[in-house]
Amino acid sequence: MVQNDKQAEEVIFGIDGLLEGTKAGDGILLMGTFSPAFCKRVAEAASSKRVNVFDAPVVGARMGAEAGTLGISVGGDKDALEKYRHILERMGKITYCGQLGMGQIVKLVNNMAAIINARVAYEAIAWGMRNGASEEMLVNHMKNGSGSSFVIQNWEWLKSHFTEPPTPTYYVGGKDLRYALEIGHEIGQPCPIAALVCELQKTGPPKLPEPPKS
Repeated sequence: MVQNDKQAEEVIFGIDGLLEGTKAGDGILLMGTFSPAFCKRVAEAASSKRVNVFDAPVVGARMGAEAGTLGISVGGDKDALEKYRHILERMGKITYCGQLGMGQIVKLVNNMAAIINARVAYEAIAWGMRNGASEEMLVNHMKNGSGSSFVIQNWEWLKSHFTEPPTPTYYVGGKDLRYALEIGHEIGQPCPIAALVCELQKTGPPKLPEPPKS
């Protein structure tokens, strides 16, 4: 899997690229998070060779990949998908989302919520710490409360990306929000919270206060 449209463009359309080596009946599974428009461009280029194209981005992070429990949102021809189902189901659970590009829409919904939630969770826990609560106590308590989420349940994993300098995965979050905001602008759907978090992503990862010295 690659991270963005530019990288996928090079792999698929570049010299000795993936598309060049395909033949009728082959399939291309676009499993990174790309713009739906890019996925459709790949499908258009592949159609003359009678090559099937599906967008099949994944959710579940490293933990899901290691356990084979990823969530895979698939867009494309439903009947043709059956040929590749066994490949995808070795990695996780398929959700068929509809026409090509819808897998990316469903993935972006997930990522919008997750990236925004990560910022909110950091803000809330930082507030609690500044008021004298410990990070560990807050996280453990929230895991059993209405403030819980994937972010809270996998807190140490999240913190491993909010470092200085940030990991490459941190910047992928900003890319995904930009895709979502571009689509929102095209369809006239306001996304003010996503827009704010997208701007905050440019400033670097949020930070927690230093715990008080004992």
